[in-house]
Amino acid sequence: MSIYSDYLGQPLAADFDKLTAERKLQLRRISALRGGRDVFVYAADMNKETPLAAIGYSDILPITDLVSTLKSSAIDIILETPGGSGEVADDVVRFLRGKYSDIGVIVPGWAKSAGTIIAMSADEILMGPGSALGPIDAQMAWQGKRFSADALLEGFEKIKKEVADTGILNKAYIPILQGISPVYPPGSSKALTTP
Repeated sequence: MSIYSDYLGQPLAADFDKLTAERKLQLRRISALRGGRDVFVYAADMNKETPLAAIGYSDILPITDLVSTLKSSAIDIILETPGGSGEVADDVVRFLRGKYSDIGVIVPGWAKSAGTIIAMSADEILMGPGSALGPIDAQMAWQGKRFSADALLEGFEKIKKEVADTGILNKAYIPILQGISPVYPPGSSKALTTP
């Protein structure tokens, strides 16, 4: 019988206190197997829509508060997330690097995007056959929508090329471009001029 199926049929799944005790027991076992390192779990609810499950600014205080109570010089982070804010991932990494000399990341399932940033900052990454790191695709909010920053920049480059090739700006692009405030370095030959 598999370890996973051992837990599925247990009555402890219906009893929160028993489930909590079992979770703590397993975390202590991981710590012991890993030489007494601190163990911290960041596990998103992967059944929720990405914005609800993603690493965000509301995670910084709980993570720093909980980790600040731990005592070892090494930590293992059990990480499960569809992604989230790269800035928050950077803040979490800076905090962890300020406290720990050795960081391991255990990825039982997915650590996508911002989770990949955290994992890549570790000294060691432990993954299973079904584990996955994922693309780091910077996202940005623009005109009330979220876009891949790379795709948005690629779109702007296509508009620039079309204008350079034809000498005409397609009027369909005007609503898109109105929200942009172009900034060029002083003395740039690309500075906008008005005819």
